[in-house]
Amino acid sequence: MLVFSAVLGIFVASSPLKESYHLFLETDFCAFFPLSGLDWVNEGFLGFFFAILGIELRADCEIGPLRNFKSALFPLFGAIGGMVLPAFIAVIASLTAPQSAGLGGWAIPTATDAALTVPLLAMAKALPTGIRSFVSALAIFDDLGAIFVLALFYGHPPNLTWLVDALFPLVLLFFLGKSNLKSSLILLFSLPLTLLLWIFLCHAGVAPELAGLAWGLCLPLKSGERLFALLDLPIAWLILPLFAFCNTGIDLTKCSLDYLQSGSFLGPFLGLLLGKPLGIAAVVVCCEKLGLPAPWHSNERHWLIGAFLSCGIGFTISLLLSRLAYPEIEWQMQAEAGVALASTLSAVFAYLFLKSSDAKTQ
Repeated sequence: MLVFSAVLGIFVASSPLKESYHLFLETDFCAFFPLSGLDWVNEGFLGFFFAILGIELRADCEIGPLRNFKSALFPLFGAIGGMVLPAFIAVIASLTAPQSAGLGGWAIPTATDAALTVPLLAMAKALPTGIRSFVSALAIFDDLGAIFVLALFYGHPPNLTWLVDALFPLVLLFFLGKSNLKSSLILLFSLPLTLLLWIFLCHAGVAPELAGLAWGLCLPLKSGERLFALLDLPIAWLILPLFAFCNTGIDLTKCSLDYLQSGSFLGPFLGLLLGKPLGIAAVVVCCEKLGLPAPWHSNERHWLIGAFLSCGIGFTISLLLSRLAYPEIEWQMQAEAGVALASTLSAVFAYLFLKSSDAKTQ
């Protein structure tokens, strides 16, 4: 469904229907919240997917392979390595390419798209839990880091009044998760608090989908299991395909071979395809040399290549950064094409390596 939806998005954006497609993405559907169709998908509906990630991350931290603090350092350091090296490659590409739009796009390849990476890993049935948890946690840390970069270097200063107000529902969510109420009651009371947090983050100018992540992290395990059961199918069959359709609208009619000489294309392309897996792998090797406990066993290391390659899939924040980094449409298109091509190749290579490891295990 994800692959079909992504291909459909590219097809529609490259067809005579592209005007209707962009009209849907750019139209504001609510006067109270001036959010476009694309914003509602990325900042609204995707929050439910982040809630699932928060539930899984909390479970991994309490009863899973990340319950050891030193093991949790692996995805954190891996996310840092997976951001630094791609950014460095993007800078080098901008400085050395025959055509350069400047260094504004250095951060484009720093983000891993958890909404596409995690479902890809689910296709490997025998993937060890430790590696799956490592990539899920890394993607969350990566997204948080990319959002921080976006707000610090590309965004406007947040509205501090609304940001302070957002602490009120966040604190209530935290203490509700610590209460002794029945799991069903906790789930019932947490929903309006999460909605309130989302509204405050919208007005504050901070990524409101993080309200979903906070929701999942604050829920105790039993409540989290109930929510997971409710959201699993709608996310898999509706929210994620809609997300892929709306975020892969690359107009192929505007692409050309001249992109291969452009720093705005080569930076995201090489940064995601090569920088992401190599940066993560380098940090993992250093952590192992330092004696930090890895969340996988030595006989499971053959899975790591596919897992690292999957982190080269970047869509949501990378495409957003492409629009913010360059003022001209031509440069934006080149950066978006680099993100799309690198993400596609990363997904294909990751899938091949994961299926190969799957076959060996079975």
